[in-house]
Amino acid sequence: MSQQDVNPGGPANLLAIVVDIPPHLMLLECGPQHYLNAIIAFANLHLGASVNRKLCIVAATHSTTEFLYPPLYPDEQRVRQKDGRLEQLQCLDECVEQRLKDLMSYEQTQTNGQINGSCSSSPDSLLSGAMGRALLFLRRFIGSSKAAANAARMLVLKVAGESVGQYLNYINVYLTAQKLGVPIDVCCLTTDCGLLQQGADITSGYYHKVTEPQSLLQTLVVLFSWGGRGAGSHVALPPPDTVDYRAACFCHRALVNMANVCSNCLSVYCKTVPLCSTCNVFFPIEMPMKRATKKRR
Repeated sequence: MSQQDVNPGGPANLLAIVVDIPPHLMLLECGPQHYLNAIIAFANLHLGASVNRKLCIVAATHSTTEFLYPPLYPDEQRVRQKDGRLEQLQCLDECVEQRLKDLMSYEQTQTNGQINGSCSSSPDSLLSGAMGRALLFLRRFIGSSKAAANAARMLVLKVAGESVGQYLNYINVYLTAQKLGVPIDVCCLTTDCGLLQQGADITSGYYHKVTEPQSLLQTLVVLFSWGGRGAGSHVALPPPDTVDYRAACFCHRALVNMANVCSNCLSVYCKTVPLCSTCNVFFPIEMPMKRATKKRR
């Protein structure tokens, strides 16, 4: 990518959108169709603003992660123009629609297999894995160019609540994005997510909770089309809330205020344990001191 393709002073030209598709998406107030249509419309807005812009969309379900865009094969990009639309935007719509159909079919097969096999799976979406794949996409275009790194960002859309079981994966993604200089913007629907709020603060991104899902597209266009905190003087963003920096314990996968920390691998435990489950190090347990009995003469 040449220097002319990236404009550090303007909106980000490299955008990775991570979409959360949990099992209870059908119970969303605005409906899954409105949720997905808002994301596709925002992606069209990003690509239609400039021919130099790049985009990827990664979906995360409770069992897998999948690239919705760009197409995996070059033949899928050959789309004829219809109704005067840009070929790139039409390719985006058709590719995302087909990938979503394949993904939903795969999820239905997995669900039926779990019901017949009586095996349980985690209800949390594999959002951290999807964010890692999105970082790989951005890293391929960034390379060693600092100008390209300043024009890359990630947008995460979260529907479900906390995913405490993926705490370490989230932290690894945040530190990698911070090293690459990629800000992570987060848009949560109806409920807050403390772990994603930490990531937005660590990477100098912007975090926002949408209280009314019907206004999702309006929120994306107003707050995130200019690159979150990187918008500069273009948009007066709402002040950020206080960041919840509580850590998740490794034994019960719950956020804790005070905990015991392993001095070897920094694993967090809400209760005193004799053995670290991560690095198998024994913890010295302090026994109460016994008073020395005085000898009678």
